[in-house]
Amino acid sequence: MPFSARTENCSTFSHCLIQLVAWAFACSFLFLDAPRSYAIQFNFKNPPQLTESQVAELGEGAHPDTLLGGKGFIITPSPQPPSYLDPNSGDSYDATVYGYIDNPILGVTPRFALHCSRQADLPLARNAAKLLLLLWSEVHSRLGLDHNLNNRVVQVWLTRDGPAGGEESDGQVFLTGILHPRIPAEWIREIAHEYGHLMLTSPSGYSKPESWANGVLGERLFIHWLEQDMENKRINADSLPFGDLKDLQYYCTRQVDPLIEQAEVEGISERVLAGHNAAAFNAFTELILVIDQQFGSHIIKSMQYDMPALDGRPLTAYDYERSLFTVLSAHSRFGINLPPDLSRMYLLLPKGKWAASGQPAVIDLSYKAATLQLKHDNVLTTPFDGWYILKWRKSSNRGRLTLRKL
Repeated sequence: MPFSARTENCSTFSHCLIQLVAWAFACSFLFLDAPRSYAIQFNFKNPPQLTESQVAELGEGAHPDTLLGGKGFIITPSPQPPSYLDPNSGDSYDATVYGYIDNPILGVTPRFALHCSRQADLPLARNAAKLLLLLWSEVHSRLGLDHNLNNRVVQVWLTRDGPAGGEESDGQVFLTGILHPRIPAEWIREIAHEYGHLMLTSPSGYSKPESWANGVLGERLFIHWLEQDMENKRINADSLPFGDLKDLQYYCTRQVDPLIEQAEVEGISERVLAGHNAAAFNAFTELILVIDQQFGSHIIKSMQYDMPALDGRPLTAYDYERSLFTVLSAHSRFGINLPPDLSRMYLLLPKGKWAASGQPAVIDLSYKAATLQLKHDNVLTTPFDGWYILKWRKSSNRGRLTLRKL
């Protein structure tokens, strides 16, 4: 073959090779710029349980967070599940985020599916998922509660329509008017309120501010727990998606601390507690808050399983008192937290005879107007189930009293 022909063929081959390399190079950039697709298929409402290797495969698509007793993952699927058209409202939901927990016993399992109408709302959905995972870990670690077996994955709907607010209905949470400006503390309060409706029991039939008290109880109890765990560094400071520790403290100084202090200084009127107005509503949440403060969340956890038989009647605030008496009576010993800078407080105690120990030293115990003398061997006798006034030597430090059943 003449040299000129060989040169022409080589030139043609080189040109084709260069074009092929250039095409492959361009395709590689197209692939890198495209959203990463995962082999895992996410059903719109029912995402799958995952293995550790599958979570690793998701890479940056699974944002890890440290929770109480485990980890959590916020997963944004790629590609997204097909759009969902709500048959009732006609709203279309085009973007979804999933909240997973990674628990040593439960594994990597979904607990929340958050749906929004537009991709632009995904950052807010991720923040809401992060807060809900924190709330789940508080409720699970303190009360041993999880979502209902028939509703393991709670559906959360974020809509732009309507006023800024929220609602829980049939085990689903609706956050409305999401584009309306809200301070961080309000996002925390609203989401905790709706999760309280979902996870806690309470009396109902109140005339104000709403029929069921478990929403307000949820926001007060859950935010108080988050505040405590952030102060004690059980939760990382950057784990809170809305605001920071100061926002939790701001809420608690207005909605939690005054109620606990009032119950400890004045007690709670049984007459008020038995009512159905706003005062009775607040008295019930005050009762649960002060039990949590004085005896600890583990006592509230036990109270869930020792509620009196209702026999068809509605649950009342007094049922919670009776449950507390039952739980404390069943314990061979229990602790009582004494607030600093006080020397007396009201508290509920069951009937019994107890050996008292701890710091600071108890001076006496009163039941209504009668003082129950403390014997030299630190023995306390409580003749009735009810409210007592406990007195001790004042200290600037928080004290701890232990009562052992005799």
